[in-house]
Amino acid sequence: MQPCLETEPSQTTSRHSNIPTKKRYPNFLVIGAMKSATTTLHQDLVLHPDIFCGKKELNALTMGDAEENYELNYRGASEHQILGDVSATYTMLPDFPNIPAKAKSLLGSDIKIIYLVREPVSRALSHHQHMMNDVTDAKMGPDVNTEIRKHSAPINYSRYAHQLQPWIEQFGKQNTSVIKFEDYISDRDQVLKDLFQFLGVEDRRIEIESAGANRGHQRQVAGKFIYRFYHTRLFQRIIKPFSPALLRTALRKVLLRQSKVRSIPPTLETIDFIIDSVQDDVNRLHTLLDWTQPAWDFAEVRARYSRA
Repeated sequence: MQPCLETEPSQTTSRHSNIPTKKRYPNFLVIGAMKSATTTLHQDLVLHPDIFCGKKELNALTMGDAEENYELNYRGASEHQILGDVSATYTMLPDFPNIPAKAKSLLGSDIKIIYLVREPVSRALSHHQHMMNDVTDAKMGPDVNTEIRKHSAPINYSRYAHQLQPWIEQFGKQNTSVIKFEDYISDRDQVLKDLFQFLGVEDRRIEIESAGANRGHQRQVAGKFIYRFYHTRLFQRIIKPFSPALLRTALRKVLLRQSKVRSIPPTLETIDFIIDSVQDDVNRLHTLLDWTQPAWDFAEVRARYSRA
């Protein structure tokens, strides 16, 4: 088992120099869920001087060599900072299995787990909107009423108890914080205050923007050439780690285009399909987390779409 940050880190020689560097691993993981404000939370967390996350969607535990990815990602962190990994792929069963066990084997059992959950119908529909602009084989068409039945991911990733159970089995409830998207959006200051306490860092007032990040209707999308370039070893290993953030932002504005695709609105039958598909899992989530109050009012959700 690899050492956690709390133990004395081992040393390794950097691939880009002959200077020995300490191996550092995350103290906490933000494991998702996709389309539940993980991008906004990442932006808020990195504003705290005692927290270092580096790249969002590092996906170290699901993509490639986790140890090498962590070494590269945390190279700029200070010794006093705790380290985070914000990657929504960590709660994408069955597409990425056995991630909690892998995390425990590499990182130890004392890391903190943070999971954002969102009203499942809204999350599933936002997922579809997101995947309409995808350039991989997972791309979805504009008719959500068809695509939500054809593709399993929008429903699977909204089954929060199913996704969370393996993490609690490995790390325990005491090391797990579940945040409702709706609470985070309505009172970010309080949620962050509670989260800083959970992570064991000083409570700091973070100057946050009122609008969340990565909003679907403003989402920039890459063409296939740009997408492939972003995922080359040249960009990920050399250009990105050593490019100033302002330069990367400028490049995005030049290279990426604004998404103009709009989905066909869901029918009430589709809303019922989503609710029926996740209802048992929501009940399990309440039991798993000892929640006494309903997380979401599906009658209100259904009424909202029946009025649309």
